[in-house]
Amino acid sequence: MPAAIAAAAQAAGAAAATAAANAGAIAAVQSIAALAAYTAVYVAAAVAATAVSQALAPDAPSPAQIQASKKQPRPVRVSGSGRARLGISYMLFEAAENFSYDVGAVHDGLTEGSTGRFWLHDDEAFIDGAGWVIGFSGKRYTPNHVQILTRKGEATETAYAPVVAALPTIWTNDHRGDAIASLALICNHSDLKYQPEDFPNGLPVPSAEWDMAVNYDPRDPAQDPDDQSTWAYIPNDQGRNPVLGLLWYLCLAEGGPRLNFARRFLPVIDLWKAAATVCDEAVPLKAGGTEPRYRMGGAWTWNSSPSSIIRNYLDTFDGWISVDGSGAVPIFAGKYYEPGPDDVITSAVGYTLRRFSNDEDAVNELVPTFVSPDHDYNQVETDPWRDETDIAQRGEVKSAELALIWVQSNGQCRRLTKRRMSTLNATASGTITTDLGGMTQRGKRYLRIALPDDVPTLRDLVVEISKSELDLSARTITFTFARADPLIDAWNPAAEEGDGVDQTTRLAPIYAAVPTILDVVPFFAVVGVGTIGVRLQVNSDQAVTADLLYAARWRRAGGVGYETGSPEEETAITGGSYIVTGFVPADAMIEVQLAAVNAAGAYTEWSPTFTVDTSTENVAPAQPTDLDAVGAVGHADVSWRNPTTSNLDHLILYRGTTAVFGSAAPLGSPIVGATGEVMTITDTVAAGTYYYWVQAFNANGNGSGPVGPDSATVT
Repeated sequence: MPAAIAAAAQAAGAAAATAAANAGAIAAVQSIAALAAYTAVYVAAAVAATAVSQALAPDAPSPAQIQASKKQPRPVRVSGSGRARLGISYMLFEAAENFSYDVGAVHDGLTEGSTGRFWLHDDEAFIDGAGWVIGFSGKRYTPNHVQILTRKGEATETAYAPVVAALPTIWTNDHRGDAIASLALICNHSDLKYQPEDFPNGLPVPSAEWDMAVNYDPRDPAQDPDDQSTWAYIPNDQGRNPVLGLLWYLCLAEGGPRLNFARRFLPVIDLWKAAATVCDEAVPLKAGGTEPRYRMGGAWTWNSSPSSIIRNYLDTFDGWISVDGSGAVPIFAGKYYEPGPDDVITSAVGYTLRRFSNDEDAVNELVPTFVSPDHDYNQVETDPWRDETDIAQRGEVKSAELALIWVQSNGQCRRLTKRRMSTLNATASGTITTDLGGMTQRGKRYLRIALPDDVPTLRDLVVEISKSELDLSARTITFTFARADPLIDAWNPAAEEGDGVDQTTRLAPIYAAVPTILDVVPFFAVVGVGTIGVRLQVNSDQAVTADLLYAARWRRAGGVGYETGSPEEETAITGGSYIVTGFVPADAMIEVQLAAVNAAGAYTEWSPTFTVDTSTENVAPAQPTDLDAVGAVGHADVSWRNPTTSNLDHLILYRGTTAVFGSAAPLGSPIVGATGEVMTITDTVAAGTYYYWVQAFNANGNGSGPVGPDSATVT
């Protein structure tokens, strides 16, 4: 150990011993501003050696640094809570024949695993069931050229079989990476002359969206803080709950302070449970629906300072922790609560009071940033929060930035910014000093100041405490406060959520997976007045979304060039979707391909070709029209008009008790009628509401799409 560090360790040990002997002198950490003091004193008292080594370490890294891959003799250890985009620390980078093999550590300790989102450089990549990258436009990362495999970090892991098979003298089945979440990247270099097209930016650097540490939730009686096998990530989404993440970091995480759970947290565990529940509360969104009040996603390296890590956790839920008179660590999430009858200061030996911030300290506009999963986990800026009253009184805008780098929601970012502005521009703030009787108020976030009548402003003032400082020589304790806003948690998403992030800040287009054509059904269609032709219903495995469209192209089998066009209709179905093309030639063999198109206009590769016969025997009739169901006493009358296409052979009428076609059943025998004929069927049935569909078929049993439902109520 170098002499300077040894001396520092000895001094820190002495300081820790002194701090332990004078536990009452440890300053409460009750705001982000006091976290540095918390780390230097309280953490040093708990784990002196760790505090010394980390006092010389950098702040917690930014998300961009965590996403970057690293090659170094000893890979840096990374841990984290919630969901984030993580790079790798290389443990292996070797080549054999035309392949390269990279294995990298992602996270130290057990995780929930990758979510299935991956990036190669800044391109989002999609993989098939075997891990092969698919779905890029152009020739880069051609199918079967890049494979991505992952491991969750189980206590006993499994080696990557393809790497072991290719590099048996370098990487064996003993190279499992126990308790290390990892990623393997296998690249087929192909012919040298194609490498600039296959890998235009060089061999890809991978990163992945990862659900990180599995946390302990004290609200679940089945979970034991001493038995990680009882912990979980998914129930109540506890893996992304910032209060549970902070509890895990402070006392359970390898690489964390490892504070004594029984002494520091168990006496106040009800406060930790309550704070975690606040984070889970549903808050309405401007676009409809809700989201949890507070969620998080962030990672840190083991050489990061504890103060910066704790600060990042607390930032995500406007968190507040302290050390109470017994040495326990109470916590409160960002939500106002009314002080109780014992949460009151009735006497003081001194106070300061400020009603208006000095110009040099004033902030009346906060410009917040957060890390957006919708923008490839880049840090993005959203609408500023402005105190228009202060701007008008001061006559100028005093702006400051607020970086919430472990927050991943625009709504949550705006709610946190509102809370921060409320504290900065409180209508009254200051300090109040009491004798040691004030020790009973340490560890409380909201207090009522009720001084005698000669101090009118402090006669009945509810305040939020930001920190408390104990002076043993003067035998006093000083609380720093700001007037609390009881309405701070009122939230109007339409007015307060803002417009969100400008989508033009997206740094790279998002590429969808190449769709698979499951089936193509040709059918006759009637458009306008008497225009009859063949269209194709193309069934796909990929769902229709607001940001995902399709393009279909076709040609006669063996022809040159494709006819390309947007689909006439896109319909979501269970497990995928189908699209309907424009007219295609009848009585021909047609080759069809499908591609997905994202909102940025980027195409995937075209799907494998599907060939379909549009001969009259294979083409379904057009759909029936004018379906109408009318209920009466004891029966329903169902009518429709038959299609006018010449290959109509018969029709089937379906009846169900719900509006879901899959639950309906054929009603009677196939129905025969002339083309264009209006058909009426009387269905004798018990009282109730029924749903009807009708479908046309040719002689080979090829059916049009079902028409309906139309409902009838029978009395």
